[in-house]
Amino acid sequence: MSAPIRCFVVEDDRAYASVLRYQLERIPSLRVDVFSRGETALAELNGDVHLVVLDLIMAGQGGLETLRQLRERRPDLAILVLSAQIDVSVAVEAVRLGAYDYITKGQDDLHKVQRVAEHVAERYRLRSELACLRARFDDGTNAALLGESPAMQKVYVLVDKAIQNDSVYVGLSGEPGTGKELTARTIHYAGPRRAHPFLTLACAVAPDEGLEVALFGLERGPDDQPQPGLLEQAAEGTLVLDEIAELGRPTQNRLLAALREGSFVRIGGRTRQTLTARLIATSTRDAETLVREGLVREELVDRVFDLSIPLPPLRERANDAVLLAEQFRRGYLERHPDLAPRPFSTPAKRVVLDHAWPGNVKALKNAVERALLLADGPAIEVTDLITPDDADAHGRTHRGVRPLEDVKRDAVAEALRVFNGNIQRAAQALGITRSTLYRYMERFELEGRSVS
Repeated sequence: MSAPIRCFVVEDDRAYASVLRYQLERIPSLRVDVFSRGETALAELNGDVHLVVLDLIMAGQGGLETLRQLRERRPDLAILVLSAQIDVSVAVEAVRLGAYDYITKGQDDLHKVQRVAEHVAERYRLRSELACLRARFDDGTNAALLGESPAMQKVYVLVDKAIQNDSVYVGLSGEPGTGKELTARTIHYAGPRRAHPFLTLACAVAPDEGLEVALFGLERGPDDQPQPGLLEQAAEGTLVLDEIAELGRPTQNRLLAALREGSFVRIGGRTRQTLTARLIATSTRDAETLVREGLVREELVDRVFDLSIPLPPLRERANDAVLLAEQFRRGYLERHPDLAPRPFSTPAKRVVLDHAWPGNVKALKNAVERALLLADGPAIEVTDLITPDDADAHGRTHRGVRPLEDVKRDAVAEALRVFNGNIQRAAQALGITRSTLYRYMERFELEGRSVS
């Protein structure tokens, strides 16, 4: 059974607060406490609170000031703002201060509050599960997977299957820098083979004849003694075939025969060696492309990519870039305590989120570490993270390509124009939440005329 989700309702209208409490307590595992003043709620705030439903107009300390203090004390807290006012400027200010969403009273508000609370409860449930998975995936060398995006949630599920079924061969596909080596290490060190060798064959750095010897070994080496290959050396452990497409066809044929028979012979030998290692193959192309382009034999792909795990590029991982950047910053500072512990400025965080990062996670890590070394001010700024060459190559105006920020601004402005400023309908048309739309409006200095 999942842990309870604790919610504060801060509302000085007792009748309305009672109705809110009744509506929210219909959500399984949600526990509700009601406060009539912001100061009282702040005094009771602790780490067990996950959601605050906050009225803007109250006696004593106002709702916006309460919102500001809640956000300062608990940056991770989901705060849902309620107001009887239909005022876009107030909504934008609330979102700017960190509100999760803004709902106008009297406009199907109770059902909207319930839907948002259900979403928050589900988000915290997933966070708890992902934290457990990440703890399992730590290989003891600080190589833990990190991310809360839907794309990474799918990866966690597949990696968990790979750990639970250690006899299954795994294929990891993804662009350079997406973490294929890290994922392979995670699967090995979080599973039952962790006490056995973890070896890697870099298929792209040797001629095919050398790869064949490296894989299968020699019956008579240079000193006339047997020279075991990596398949034999890995024993009960894991062998990673890094960039399997670089294996020549003869080596592919020999490897396929070994997989079919469950054994192999050293080159020049006759004695069969039992294949006990687990294989993990990596590729910048997915399994279907490897076969379609004739790079790897179809049967070999079917066997080695028995469990296929595609790793998403950073640009498809929503807000994960900011989480990763912060982890890289903390990790680098732990290793170099002499450096000033500069935080990211707000514009720098925005760039981390919006930048294309063609080199993916590896490029982001390098950029963060470089910024900590180069930054002179009290915080890491945009110019510390992104060099002019990076900007030119990765998303600024270049050869007629429009900056992504311009495209976003035009899309938001057009949606507001088409729906005559109606926030709800514009957000639905854009496929984003109202709170996200408010953030874009504040960022791009756009105005709407209704929050219905």
